Amino acid sequence: MVFDHETPKRQRAIGRKTIGIFGEINESTTAAIIPELIEEEFERDNIKELHIYICSEGGFLSHCFAIIDFLLMLKERFGVTIYTYALGEIASGGFFLFLLGDKRMLYPSCRIFVHEHITTNEEPKTYSTRIKEDKTSEKALYEMYLAYTSTQLGTTKRRAKTLLAMNKWLSKKDIKQYNILGDKDDQAK
Repeated sequence: MVFDHETPKRQRAIGRKTIGIFGEINESTTAAIIPELIEEEFERDNIKELHIYICSEGGFLSHCFAIIDFLLMLKERFGVTIYTYALGEIASGGFFLFLLGDKRMLYPSCRIFVHEHITTNEEPKTYSTRIKEDKTSEKALYEMYLAYTSTQLGTTKRRAKTLLAMNKWLSKKDIKQYNILGDKDDQAK
């Protein structure tokens, strides 16, 4: 989904690809995004920038991390710099996708909601009922997204866990305090 004013051909000429992730992150989202990126000739077209516009309330973690894993592979394999832009609302898996950006921008009216997806000490708050996971795999998934969050924010797992346990809409102060934009010079609008 290209929505820069530049055509896909012009974007390739300047080494850029733009995509959008809107709505629930699910099988349809993954089925649209990954093939679009597979078809792109990153090496041939010397694409070094991937711009991702996100407006998502989240969805299934498995699909979210399928997209993240694929984008991390592109980043490593082709040296792509990822720019993420948050529009409207990012929550849950949408927040995780936003954190993937090497450069992150939050539009002025965008809101961010964070929450723990799976907890092992109490009743799970949110997870797919299609797959009943045992406590071991539930804990492994929790540790995986906790590690990802701490890595992307450049902080400890303990601090990342504190952030996610907030289960709330983040204030400008929270965004700055937890370095959500990834650059100490960036300010939440």
